[in-house]
Amino acid sequence: MNSRVISFMKLSLPISFLIIALSACGAGQSSAETNNQPLAKKQPTNDNVTTTSSSTNTNTNTNTNTNTNTNTNTNNTTSTNKKSNIVSFGAQIQLDIKRFKNLDQEKSDALRKYAQGTNQPIYVSKNSQIIKDKVIFAGVNTKCGIDINGYNDVTISNVTIYHANNGVCAKNAQRLTVSGLQLISLAAPATGPHCPRSSNGALATGECWGPKNPSANTRLGLHLENSSNATITNLSSFQSSSAIYAYNSPYTKLSKIRCIDMRGPMPRGQCAQFNQSSNSSLDTFYAKNIYNQSFSEDNINAYKSDNIVVKNGLIDGNWSNHGIGVIADTDSDNMQVSNVDFLHMSNAAINVWALEGGDSIGKNFYANKLRIKDSQCYSRKNTVPSTGGLVIAAQPHAINPNFDDIQWYNHCRSSTAWCLPGQSCRTHNSGSLKNFRMEDFKTRWTNE
Repeated sequence: MNSRVISFMKLSLPISFLIIALSACGAGQSSAETNNQPLAKKQPTNDNVTTTSSSTNTNTNTNTNTNTNTNTNTNNTTSTNKKSNIVSFGAQIQLDIKRFKNLDQEKSDALRKYAQGTNQPIYVSKNSQIIKDKVIFAGVNTKCGIDINGYNDVTISNVTIYHANNGVCAKNAQRLTVSGLQLISLAAPATGPHCPRSSNGALATGECWGPKNPSANTRLGLHLENSSNATITNLSSFQSSSAIYAYNSPYTKLSKIRCIDMRGPMPRGQCAQFNQSSNSSLDTFYAKNIYNQSFSEDNINAYKSDNIVVKNGLIDGNWSNHGIGVIADTDSDNMQVSNVDFLHMSNAAINVWALEGGDSIGKNFYANKLRIKDSQCYSRKNTVPSTGGLVIAAQPHAINPNFDDIQWYNHCRSSTAWCLPGQSCRTHNSGSLKNFRMEDFKTRWTNE
């Protein structure tokens, strides 16, 4: 059994977890899934003290294609992509929402247009290669729409990729620059995850991933591996398993990111995940999921990644049974979250993870100017979320979590009981909660 699961089973639950919430009713799940092993689930506790967590991910199997032939496709990108660099972020969100409403027709048109094999994938073949103003179709037998393996300083600008597997794969590719990238998954079913799990928790690889892509890290929008100092701006991802997954890629800078209808399955399902990618950031972002259609997990996840900064965002919808809006997951210290709105959350908007007796204690988390509204105390398929519907949560062994200027409105529970930092459940650790209040607001960009 996983050591984290064993340690968890030894927890003393009655005063074990900090809850800053309007309800405390149930237990969460934290996962560190490695090599597609089933995730352990935590059991509910009492109504006053609640275990909270998230689906956490450590699967790093990638199978990156090393073909280095150069594709010389020169087709222009879509009009949506051309507009994306000149309109405001709020206007770009509206363009993406409009596009999403007609996405099925767009994908159908793309399949017909490129059925004859035009606009095939690009395999980067040199340092400093520029890929600009293109539409790429990557079918079921192609691992990546753009494959960068071992080449540095590559630039991607104004590109649209229709991908049946991964959109962009960057492995051992330092200083990647992306400005203007549209990623549309061709493989997503009408509803639910890209690949369901069997009764024993295993991925149905033959049916869902295809013979050339047996890992869980496929059907991603953009996959960074061992690729530091990437700068990604103005990216939209539709119906990917996760929009952006950065593994062992420190100093990744993400900005103006839009993630719509993430499909997972676990261990994926994030808008952005930083896995062992310290000193990275996400600035200005929009994550949108749809009830009983999307299959998200955590919206934003930092796993074994220190000094992560997340700011200026709107998360609309997370009906995962276990997923959190933004989580400082296993062994992620000094995370800062600011100026983020949360709408339609079934689990906690924020969680700071810490496992008693283990090495996964989060330290020095800081969040301010958060707004949480219209929470939903039910998850997909009308099941009960593992946290029972929280506003904000932190595990009791997290060291020095601090919250300031936290605003909530229209929470789905009537109870107003919660445990504050410094009270009985946190007698051995510091922390603070300031300006926690009920107050209505209009969300940024969408004005809801």
